[in-house]
Formats: sequence, structure tokens, C-alpha cells
Amino acid sequence: MKTRFSIASLLFLLLQNLLFIAPTHAASSYWMGTQTFQLNRLSSYQETYDPNRFGHNIPPGSRITRVEVGMSGTQVNTISANNKLCWNSTTNCVSFLGKDLTTRVFNDLDASKPFYVIFEVRSWGSGRPPIYVPTTVTVYYSYP
Repeated sequence: MKTRFSIASLLFLLLQNLLFIAPTHAASSYWMGTQTFQLNRLSSYQETYDPNRFGHNIPPGSRITRVEVGMSGTQVNTISANNKLCWNSTTNCVSFLGKDLTTRVFNDLDASKPFYVIFEVRSWGSGRPPIYVPTTVTVYYSYP
């Protein structure tokens, strides 16, 4: 008697075997916070992005895999500013120009610690105060 296998049953067997031999990886997730800067004068502004403040409970041992910052609104395009993203204090920072940043500089650091966005307004350009800049920080992390 001849044994015949359909493509579907071969695919099923292959997938079943892969599930048992595939390496295990840490789970991953992210936390996000959004706040709005109100810029009234040529000065430095700072906002704290703490996961607890935004209602996120980060599992112990979680490690950062990527961080993104996004500034929205049309008014942010009218001004000139130096921007910084800092982890757990205002000394461990990365500078960025423009409205967006994606970085892996903070990889493997504790994902439960706060981030700080520092916005140093140098010139109003064509904008006039007050200028509102909604800013979102997204921290991607893995956990055991």
C-alpha cells in the first residue's frame, strides 16, 4: 500500500517540529507617554516621562531595546531648538535635531526608569509664543 502525504499535512508536521525546537526568547513590550510643552520664552524646558506616572507597570528585569521621541504639531516647525533625551537623570543624554528621534543608545538599561526630554528654545523663527509642542516618548523593552 502506498502512503501519500498532502502538502498541508507535511506543512503541519514541519510547523509542529519547529515549535518544539525553536529557541525561546524574552517577551517584549513598550510603554508610552505624551505631554505637551508650552513654550513661552527663549529658555530651556524639561518634562519627565516616568512609566508609573502614565500607568505602566514594568516587569522587574526589563531592559530597553529602543527608544523613540516624536514631536507633533505645526508650530514645532517654526522654531529653532536643541533637544535632548535623557535616561534616569539629566546627565545621561543624547542630543537630537528636528522632531523625531529613534535611538538604541539606552539599550540594556532599566526600562522602568524615567526619561527626560529637554527642549532648549534658541529662536522663535516665524513662530510666536506661546507655542505648544505635544511630545511622545515610546520605550520598547524586553523582559524575562
